[in-house]
Amino acid sequence: MSQADGLSTPWRVIVIDDHEIIGTLFERLMADEPDLELAGYTKDPTEAVPLIENSAPDVVVVDLMYPNHTGFDLIRELGRRFPTTHIVVLTALNEIAVAMRCLRSGAKGFICKNETASEIIAAIRTVAQGNKYLSRSMTEAAIGCLLAGGGSASPPTILSSSEYEVYRRIAAGQSTREISNELCRSIKTIETYRSRIKKKLGISTSSELTHRAFLDML
Repeated sequence: MSQADGLSTPWRVIVIDDHEIIGTLFERLMADEPDLELAGYTKDPTEAVPLIENSAPDVVVVDLMYPNHTGFDLIRELGRRFPTTHIVVLTALNEIAVAMRCLRSGAKGFICKNETASEIIAAIRTVAQGNKYLSRSMTEAAIGCLLAGGGSASPPTILSSSEYEVYRRIAAGQSTREISNELCRSIKTIETYRSRIKKKLGISTSSELTHRAFLDML
C-alpha cells in the first residue's frame, strides 16, 4: 500500500481496543513517527468493519479481550473482509499458544502490551510491509522451549490417536472445555488425556505442555 507503492504517504493504522488509554498511547506514538499515521480508533469491535471501510488502513491493531466479543472471531472476520489489510495483535496475554492461535486465525503480528514502545512500532512497520512479527519475549520463550525439549520423543509416534487430537488442540491454544466441546468428550476425559500426554512426553506442568505442543506444531 502506501510505502510499498513507493509513495511518501505514511502507513495508515487503526487501533481497536476497549481501553481508551491505548488509543491515547497510539496518538502519542504515531505523532513521532513520520512513516506512520493513526487513521482511526474505536473501543467497540463491532465498529471495526465500517471504520476500516471508511479509513482504508494498512494495519489494524487489535486486542483479544472485549466485553461480549472474542478477539479471535474479530481477527477471522477482518481477514475475510479485508484480505489486504494486515493485523497485529497487541494483548496482555503472554502465552506462546495464544500467539500461535492468533497467527493461525489470520494475524500477521503478535506483541504483548508489556513490550517497549519501540518494539510495538517495529511490529507495526514489519507487518505493514507484509512480513510476520513475533514479539521478542515470545521468540525467546519459543527458543528456550525448543532447546529444553531437544531430543525428546516425537508425539505422533508415542501418543494414541485420541491423545494426539487433544495435543493438536492444545497447540492451537484451546482450553480443556473447548477441546471437550469440539471432541464431544467429557472434561474429565480430556483432563485424563492431558495427564497421559504429559507422562508420555516427560512433561511436568501444563505450561510446559502448552509450549511443547506449540513448538511441535510449527
